[in-house]
Amino acid sequence: FVIIHSQFKLPILTEQIFNLKYGMFFIAGIHFYKIKSKLPADLKFIALDILIIIMSLITCFIVYVDKVDAIVITGFFILFALLITNQLFFLRFKPLLFLGTISYPFYLVHQNIGYIVMNELKEGFWVELFTAIAITLALATLIHYLIEKPSLKYLRNK
Repeated sequence: FVIIHSQFKLPILTEQIFNLKYGMFFIAGIHFYKIKSKLPADLKFIALDILIIIMSLITCFIVYVDKVDAIVITGFFILFALLITNQLFFLRFKPLLFLGTISYPFYLVHQNIGYIVMNELKEGFWVELFTAIAITLALATLIHYLIEKPSLKYLRNK
């Protein structure tokens, strides 16, 4: 359906209902997750998951004909394959694990707080940038440990 839509432009409602613009990424993500959750057992179903991922990648090549897009998309598929097979050992580096832990609160505050800090300082780009990063990382850390973590514990207990 994604390929048909890319060639003939189905009605917008059809595109939205069936996620025809980005559906191949969604489908690939589901099957990457299925492989990650099944490894190392159930090899015949993993082979089917791999086939569906390859079909999703081929669909990307048909829909996104630009060579740069194809290279970037292939890179992301390879990155996901390395991730689900535990080949990205550098991601276990403690500072990266910490940043992963506070990534959601950082996402929530970085833009607005960062812009406020940078606009108020008037000390030069690099000073403003590093100060904004330091403050938003500190705020994200506080939000994670004082709000997010206790809230999750409370909700899990309920």
